[in-house]
Amino acid sequence: MPALGPSLKLAAKVLIVGLVVGLLVYRLHFMPAEVAVVGVERGDVIEETLGTGTLEAKTRGAVSSKIQGRIARIEVEQNDWVTSGQLLLEIESRDLHQQVEVAEAAVRSAEATVRLISTEEARAQAVLEQAQRDYERMVSLLEQSAVARADVERADEALLIARADITRVQAGIEEGRYKLLEARENLRYQQARLAESRIHAPYDALVVRKNAEAGDIAVPGAQLLEIISPDVLWVSAWVDEAAMGKLREGQAARVVFRSEPSRSFPGRVARWNREVDRETRQFLVDVLVEELPGNWAIGQRAEVFIETDRIANALTIPASVLVWRDGSPEVFLVRDGVAERVPVELGIQGSEAVEVLTGVNSGDLLIQPQRGKSLKEGARVRHESGNS
Repeated sequence: MPALGPSLKLAAKVLIVGLVVGLLVYRLHFMPAEVAVVGVERGDVIEETLGTGTLEAKTRGAVSSKIQGRIARIEVEQNDWVTSGQLLLEIESRDLHQQVEVAEAAVRSAEATVRLISTEEARAQAVLEQAQRDYERMVSLLEQSAVARADVERADEALLIARADITRVQAGIEEGRYKLLEARENLRYQQARLAESRIHAPYDALVVRKNAEAGDIAVPGAQLLEIISPDVLWVSAWVDEAAMGKLREGQAARVVFRSEPSRSFPGRVARWNREVDRETRQFLVDVLVEELPGNWAIGQRAEVFIETDRIANALTIPASVLVWRDGSPEVFLVRDGVAERVPVELGIQGSEAVEVLTGVNSGDLLIQPQRGKSLKEGARVRHESGNS
């Protein structure tokens, strides 16, 4: 076979380069781009306000001791459920028992003193009555000149002594009763101190923290246990102040815990704070959680989505298909195998779907933008169904 001449070699090279360039031009300008599409549909659109916060208990308490002493035993552990009135811990109480016994003895002694003086009062009263009769009899006899005036004076003196004696006894009784009252009050005080050595749960609760162990010294006011009531648990979430006018008590909400980001838990708005943070321009909204995940913890982070509006049977598109130009929303519509850029007017906007008022119709196919790939208006496209 004869060798190709120089002119033929050059022509072959030019042909190959032309084919490559032609192929590139075809791929770039004429070959349809593979795209994913979504349809315009009718459905419900839910407008939601987002807030971020932490799971909290409405009722939270600190268990502390009113008296100082060494902790004898603690009956609960962290994460234990307790019922109202259940014993939580006990302070060593030997000295307190002794003080109660001393106070009881003091009460018995005071009661005995009052009984003794009361007996003396009866005797003094009898003496007084007898002295009164003797004096009256002497006065009568003196009028009849049957006794001397000296006898009347002696009877009068005896009457005065009897009256003074009864006054002294009655004062003693009053003093004895005051001492009895004091002894009983002291007994109640010592009994209360003894009772305070046993600390019970004030309500049905969960022990969320244990800050002491047996053998530690309990100091009045020091936090030994932290408990919460499980009756009301809510997420206290920070919400932008712009949403304040849309909030109502009882509004439906969904809660997404960061421990389970793929699941939403039902909730509702319970209340909100009437003060806005002056730096962040946010305020606290408490969203009651009506169902909790299997594992939860006070203080864990969560997002709340509060339903502030809902439109039924609206023309909807996914929020992900929107592209923005100069602050205005647009979509890429597939029409006759070509990408057409169409401006749209939006209604309420949900987290996933948005209401579209004008620009597209039900059944239209919209191009789903792909990260890292740009799409130009007028480009030929081919979607998954194979239609161009």
